[in-house]
Amino acid sequence: MENLRVKSYNLSKELCSICDSVIDSSLSEIKQRKIDDDILIHTLRKRVKFLRTILKLVRNGIGEQFYKKNNFILRDLNRRSALLRNFSALIIICSESIKDDTDELHPLKILLSRLQSDFNAIKGSIDYSSLYHHQEVTLNRFRTNLHKSKLIKLRFASIKNGLERIYSDASGLLTISKKSPNESNLHEWRKSVKDLYHCISVLSPIKPKIYDRYAIELKQLSDLLGELHDYFELQHYVDSTDKTDINLELINAHIERSKTALRKKSFRLGKKLFKEKSGTFSSRFKKYYSSYKKKPKKILPKDSAG
Repeated sequence: MENLRVKSYNLSKELCSICDSVIDSSLSEIKQRKIDDDILIHTLRKRVKFLRTILKLVRNGIGEQFYKKNNFILRDLNRRSALLRNFSALIIICSESIKDDTDELHPLKILLSRLQSDFNAIKGSIDYSSLYHHQEVTLNRFRTNLHKSKLIKLRFASIKNGLERIYSDASGLLTISKKSPNESNLHEWRKSVKDLYHCISVLSPIKPKIYDRYAIELKQLSDLLGELHDYFELQHYVDSTDKTDINLELINAHIERSKTALRKKSFRLGKKLFKEKSGTFSSRFKKYYSSYKKKPKKILPKDSAG
């Protein structure tokens, strides 16, 4: 996705501009449809998730009712393409698992062939024009709602509180997941980590060296948890598929080994990234922001005072 970052200390205005940029890019690519549908759907889904993160970041300032209404709109938009995303992700992890295997009868290769067949059948039943039209309508609706909201006038305190809340959620879900590392808890932790990654990436110019490094490691954690989630989904697929011509013992063993290794890596990295209390984290951000705001005015846009 685009490298979107704030460019001035007027954070509310910057966030509004960034949302506009994300929506513009999405609408332009939908109109042109120059890239493969699978890639385009994946890109659009990531952008919608990013917009939902910005909503969470400014939740305190825009109001709970506005947040819930528009978060639902965006969540529903991605649910329409969730099945496409799931099959695409399962094909990727299966392909990676057998990359170095030359045995044509390997059970994972049989599974991969079945996944590809099912994926092609699903794609054949999708009305992509209708799907893209709904994307356009929903994104334009969300943009209109956003410009009518309080976002452009938000004070710094609302954004700081949002960042603290997102960090707190991710930190708390790490603790919960370590105690009970089931699919649901790990899935929620993954979403919170991704939210924090998006926030830190956008706000990193406030303290580049610290936040850039932290964002890289958050992305690594998000990817680990994303792969772990895909292995849970793969297990569901295996459990629901025809088992007459496939070695379930080998496949299940591979899935369990992969999940165990990914959980260990995730917890180890999570422990490193969530050392401090959420209040300490947000207070440190406030200190960096105060310093950032005092930078020479010549680096700021003329209309960004405030």
